[in-house]
Amino acid sequence: QCMREQAASLDAQIEQLRLARDTALRLEESCNVVQCKPPCNQLTVEWMPRKRLLRFDIDKYDYDDFENWQSDGSYHWEMALRSVKKRIGELGLPMALFHNVGCLAEKASLEQGRFVISGACVHIDDSFLHDGCQYHILPAGLYITAYCDGSRDTPSFSQEAALVRRMLEEIRRSGWEIAGDYYGDVMADTPAFLYQGRENFMRLTIPIRIPRSGDCGKTK
Repeated sequence: QCMREQAASLDAQIEQLRLARDTALRLEESCNVVQCKPPCNQLTVEWMPRKRLLRFDIDKYDYDDFENWQSDGSYHWEMALRSVKKRIGELGLPMALFHNVGCLAEKASLEQGRFVISGACVHIDDSFLHDGCQYHILPAGLYITAYCDGSRDTPSFSQEAALVRRMLEEIRRSGWEIAGDYYGDVMADTPAFLYQGRENFMRLTIPIRIPRSGDCGKTK
């Protein structure tokens, strides 16, 4: 029994070290991204690999309900981050996971032309398993994307809402289909200690299906 407990303790330490190593690698990746940023505020179509996310429930909020996207968005996202941090502690997960927290908006709300943030997520690999956790898969495929950067005066999520509107309009105008949930992928996250808000560099993604010419003809 004693040796079994010792082995379990070592396994826990190994997992903690593995997560710490993964966090260090993600921080290095974030630094590389910041140094070689792609153009911001432009819509493109990209092929994205499959991603596995650890999902956290938050209090939903709809940007259509806001009078000021910047101040209201800042407040609600900070509340969401606090909720995520609390939940990580309740689940007994390492705080190393509280890094580059992204957001989700469900397909149903996007199809209605609304931008409703309904979840928060962090990247994990396929080996991560823990009781009580929720997981979310972003399948490989075509995504309409846009990159946005935060600053002292304009946090990235205040640009995010406007860019998502443009993405939804482009999907409608081009006759594409929304194929899944929106994911606001925080690629670099710098806590802002001197002012309220965060300097995030984000990749905004909506999975799409582009109908073939024959499909368009049948629809008509």
